[in-house]
Amino acid sequence: MLDFEISSHNALRRVFPQTILKGCFYHLSQSFWRKIQMNAPTLSRYREDGDFVITAKMILAICFVPIPDICFAFEQLLFSDFFVNDAEILNCLSDYFEDFYIGRILRLNTGTLPEFRHSLWNCYYATINNNGRTNNSVEGWHNVFARFINCHNPDTFKFLEFLKSSQNLNEFKITQLQSGMVVSVERNRYKDHNQMLANICNTYRRENIIGYLRNIAYNITI
Repeated sequence: MLDFEISSHNALRRVFPQTILKGCFYHLSQSFWRKIQMNAPTLSRYREDGDFVITAKMILAICFVPIPDICFAFEQLLFSDFFVNDAEILNCLSDYFEDFYIGRILRLNTGTLPEFRHSLWNCYYATINNNGRTNNSVEGWHNVFARFINCHNPDTFKFLEFLKSSQNLNEFKITQLQSGMVVSVERNRYKDHNQMLANICNTYRRENIIGYLRNIAYNITI
């Protein structure tokens, strides 16, 4: 799992052609947020109108639609009444998402393929199977490492000291598991949130796509 850097993707596919790449939903949502910030009218409306926030996030909610229905969901959203009414302000977001993630050639039989293939950024299957959607756990480990080292160029002994400390903690957790203790590996609020998204994903029906996108939008943050 990695962020949305084309050069990194190409390098990994070249060196490890059998590797299955998955994009980090957190990084995708941050890119979406930066796009909102780049357009003053869109940003102003986003900060002032709660209903508009949900409408904008419904674009991002397409990440939680089964891959075969992605283009269908995007079209239904574009032609929905509330989206049409705010099209002038939302176009910068829908155009961005279409160019980079949906692909105009897939929707209109003309134009270009998306910058990032659907399987890379889709979160539907990961959510219902309780798999990770972000690499935040890895970045969290990096933060712990940075706080422990507390310098830019640690010496070898400082690095080894951290590895020993980390290994001791992991062995302690393994011992707890082997003795039958319940070891929490995920904060309750994150666990509850993930379960809520999984519950919504399990209700997916093509004929209720707009309601589904709205429910997802209420439960994702940018």
